Amino acid sequence: MLADLGNLAIMTGFWVTVFVLVTYVVALVGKNDRLIKTAHTGVAIMAVIASLATAILVYLLVTGDFSVRYVVEHTNRALPVLYKISALWAGQEGSLLLWLWLHTILGVLVAFSEDKRNEELRPLASTIMTFIALFFYGIIAFLMNPFERMPVTYPDGAGLNPLLQNFGMIIHPVTLYLGYVGFAAPYAFAVANLFNKKPDPNWVKYTRSWVLAAWGFLSVGILYGAQWAYVELGWGGYWAWDPVENASLFPWLTGTALIHSALIHERRKALNATSLMLAIISYGLCVFGTYLTRSGVVQSVHGFPGIPLLNTLFVLFMAILVIVPLVWLYRRRDEYADEGQINEFFSSKEGTFVLTNYIFVGATLAILVGSLFPLISRTLMGNEITLNIGYYNVVNVPLGIALAFLLGACIRIAWKRQPGEPVFPTDFYYSLGATGVLVVVLYLMGVRHIGSALAIGSAFFIILNLILDISSHARIRHENTGEGGILNVIRSLTGNRRRFGAIIVHFAVALTMIGFAGAPFDVETSQAVRRGETWQVGNYELTYQGLREEFIHGYSAVYATVEVSRNGKPLGVMKPEMQFHRNYLNPSAPEQQMSEVAVRGNLAEDLYIILAGWERGGETATFKVMVNYLVNWIWIGMYLIAIGTVVALWPTKARVES
Repeated sequence: MLADLGNLAIMTGFWVTVFVLVTYVVALVGKNDRLIKTAHTGVAIMAVIASLATAILVYLLVTGDFSVRYVVEHTNRALPVLYKISALWAGQEGSLLLWLWLHTILGVLVAFSEDKRNEELRPLASTIMTFIALFFYGIIAFLMNPFERMPVTYPDGAGLNPLLQNFGMIIHPVTLYLGYVGFAAPYAFAVANLFNKKPDPNWVKYTRSWVLAAWGFLSVGILYGAQWAYVELGWGGYWAWDPVENASLFPWLTGTALIHSALIHERRKALNATSLMLAIISYGLCVFGTYLTRSGVVQSVHGFPGIPLLNTLFVLFMAILVIVPLVWLYRRRDEYADEGQINEFFSSKEGTFVLTNYIFVGATLAILVGSLFPLISRTLMGNEITLNIGYYNVVNVPLGIALAFLLGACIRIAWKRQPGEPVFPTDFYYSLGATGVLVVVLYLMGVRHIGSALAIGSAFFIILNLILDISSHARIRHENTGEGGILNVIRSLTGNRRRFGAIIVHFAVALTMIGFAGAPFDVETSQAVRRGETWQVGNYELTYQGLREEFIHGYSAVYATVEVSRNGKPLGVMKPEMQFHRNYLNPSAPEQQMSEVAVRGNLAEDLYIILAGWERGGETATFKVMVNYLVNWIWIGMYLIAIGTVVALWPTKARVES
């Protein structure tokens, strides 16, 4: 009964969306404000219907209606309720419904925005949002229906993929989709501005919050995806440069470029066409990312099986989303000529911004080529070639270090300078010298990996210049107000939340650079040991105490007990495990085996233990042990990026320029 109601909701939503789209077009052509209000109401109805369909599917998953194919394929009776809810995005059909639901909610926020500045562009932007919603409604209604019935009702389901039974997989897909979907709003306003009779030079101001929010959610999604890979996939790393993993980086990188480009447009009336192009490409890459996940055109441990018709529809959709507006932008390029001027690259803040954008776009292209190289080589040479991590390191490490040094330099260049005033203050050159000394000291201390030494040096350079910049602003405020001490520093920071948020984000970037610097020094070893035997890994002494088996939440788990000491000092016990998950839909099928790692860490390093196998009832066990250096600085940095984004988005009465 409820599944039929879900089907009805999706079909109704599709036809309502068709009606709303036609209404918008007629209203815009006829300049009929009354029809526009009717269409806005229709957008709200679209969101209500999508919400109803989503709620029905969640209810079916939680209650275990095994007459529905999606419920059978992704849940079972033993699955905890929280994971039954997260099964909503475990499969193709459910994840598309999640995308549609989030998009329709965003559509309501756009249509009913109280920002009076975007009233002229808003109807056309809502038309574009409705067109996008129509695509997803159509895909779900006619091709990927999550409410499809089974021929018979099953007594139980296959269960959720064990790899997805992790807290990170509850947060990661939702925040990632919020980021992907969020870029639709700036895209819609950018395209609306393109097709508007008279271009609005202030369109960037209307979309700044949308861009920052989408970028922030995408950052959190990437963070939780990396943490999930680190603790769940059992190979000791957090980023494998898998094509689907990389797909989330594409819009994150171009979105970062868009944030900087939009700021230049706002401050200098420059990079208007560039900002439009980046807004279009960023959302196009979001859709391209979900296409990569679903198409099967490249092999990925994270992807869904490809469906030819779905692939074709996505390619056509992406062509309409990206190629049509870019061609239109080219045709109207003279109307989007910059009013302002970019000064020399190394002598102005906007110039260094442009250089950083070149790096962001260059990194996007390099990662895109690497991700698609199996497809490219298969098409051009008839032989599929996959580029390994070495390619990404060779390309991205120099780009990342150059970006970090540019960031540190950009911090010290003022937006406004008096005639004859030097580009950089004197203390900037001291920071350069101090950074050079640090790199030499690191080398003398044994840090012979040049990439790591430069990464730590660039992080130090950023942090030092942030401190100098904060000190400079506090000094100026003290001269103007007479207030001193720590309170003056705090107020000079919090008086401009956009600047304060940017400081937090750039400080966070420095911390992640420190985290990345540790990777070349990681230690990895595999060891077969007998019960009671002790072996050495780095400064750690590990003693294998034996195995224990338990049955928990519908699966069995074998735990190994390993006592850990460091330089003779006991640290405690670690328990890596191997899990065995039954297929409840097909009990005769082999159990799915999954390793659950044990991690003990601090700011300096993580001890990472994997139970790889055992013999003779646990008398002998094989462990893979890694010591991963500085990795926790990456997590701290990424969390701070999210915090900085929230601070920058926080409403403020007025912006204080400096």
